[in-house]
Amino acid sequence: MTAATPTGGPLAGFVVLDLSRVFDIEYSALRAMSEGLARLRDDGSEVWLAGLNPDVLDHVRASGLAGEVGEARMFRDAREALDRFLASDTSRRSE
Repeated sequence: MTAATPTGGPLAGFVVLDLSRVFDIEYSALRAMSEGLARLRDDGSEVWLAGLNPDVLDHVRASGLAGEVGEARMFRDAREALDRFLASDTSRRSE
């Protein structure tokens, strides 16, 4: 199964999941996220997480999802993730 946009085109190579509105998360949701993130990565997308409140962050870490994503790809908010992406994208273009 290959992920695609609603119009059938390929997915973007970069995805930020803004979880700032998530106040609690269950194991089954974390498992589903892990499977979805794996599919995105398999399709060549880089996945970052943003806006995790302390409780959700604790659950993400305890579930192992933080290890899958990587602590360096987890941000305080979506703006911080965007700033990091723009900085890294600029450095990639200058190479």
